[in-house]
Amino acid sequence: MGSGPSSAGEIQCGGDGLVPGRPRFLAAEGASATEIRGSNRKVRRDRGKSDTVDAEAVLSDIVRLAVGRSNLRSMREPKEIYSAFEREINDAIQLQEAIDELFRLRLSKPNALFVYRGAEDADFGFHSSLYRRLWWTRATQLGRKVVDTPPPTEAQLSAAEHEILVAAHRWGLHDAERGRLSVLRQLAILQHNHAPTRLIDVSFSLWVALWFAVQVSWDKGKELPDTKDGRIFIIDVRGRLINELDERVWEDALRRPWLADAGDKKNWMEDWTLRTRAWSPTPQDRRIAAQQGAFLLGGVPAGRLQYAASSRKDDWLTMRETRGYTSVPLRFHKFDPKTGGAIAGNAVYTWKIAAKAKSALRKRLQQISGLTTERMYPDVAGFGRFATPNLVDTFPG
Repeated sequence: MGSGPSSAGEIQCGGDGLVPGRPRFLAAEGASATEIRGSNRKVRRDRGKSDTVDAEAVLSDIVRLAVGRSNLRSMREPKEIYSAFEREINDAIQLQEAIDELFRLRLSKPNALFVYRGAEDADFGFHSSLYRRLWWTRATQLGRKVVDTPPPTEAQLSAAEHEILVAAHRWGLHDAERGRLSVLRQLAILQHNHAPTRLIDVSFSLWVALWFAVQVSWDKGKELPDTKDGRIFIIDVRGRLINELDERVWEDALRRPWLADAGDKKNWMEDWTLRTRAWSPTPQDRRIAAQQGAFLLGGVPAGRLQYAASSRKDDWLTMRETRGYTSVPLRFHKFDPKTGGAIAGNAVYTWKIAAKAKSALRKRLQQISGLTTERMYPDVAGFGRFATPNLVDTFPG
């Protein structure tokens, strides 16, 4: 997959897409001035090679190193970042308390518009499928663990997205009965047929998100025990829904509307990498309608905005840590307005659903909402993937 030329705001680096020495001192919040100067010299020496890294991210991390804490630490993973903000749900009573608290939060923010995302594994990052697979592929190619591999940049994600859209066109998937599909609708169709895209599925229904967070897992024809905690993300998208903005023209665009025009590239890229948008497609697709579905999209977080590591003062994430937990610009908050809960702007809240609570919550959820697999996936693709989980689908040897 080609990487293309460097864009504004990026610098050339070594062949592994990494500033030499960066993994070591990124995790060392007390890096010395000598280390920082040495890293800068290495960046300059390596210019002209093939891969790229976000210059803002490098500079942002260097600044944090220069003024940061003196203790050395390893890079924080998503579960550690979530833990500073999450509310734990251990049973149905605590779930009801959390819902009541969410209702009170909603009353305190009259213009809020919440969308929800459920994750079966509480430790997973808030990443799009394309971002995640691009990162995993890079780690495999380098023979490294994912945590030791730099997450993709916006330039790398955009290049991979271009290749996927070219392939979809080659396969004839860009056309429908009424003519050519817009780029957003192409991506929505690809997403719901398990192709990797930059879109992130969300729902306007809390119950739908809860269903995904507590769903049963199967392997080799057997239902697996609940051993992993689940997670719900609650994202405030007020003022971000493109259907209600001038950006509603994006719905019909035949080229990617988030690509910057050459004349305003710097300002646009800043906006694209600082603000997460939401899109609510028309419910022509049965699955989108059943799941009350929407999508989040945005640029890979850039280095200009700081992301909190906790509610403690001056506790910030490095840009690599930020990209390690999210592929779009979202900032976690606690529900308590005193710790930032009332602040707008890409705010996200999270609940961790204990593994031991999943079975009971599944039963209650079905009784209350009537959600089942066949109702959540009311199409042929859903039937083919989920209708017969009790049948082994790999050769046993």
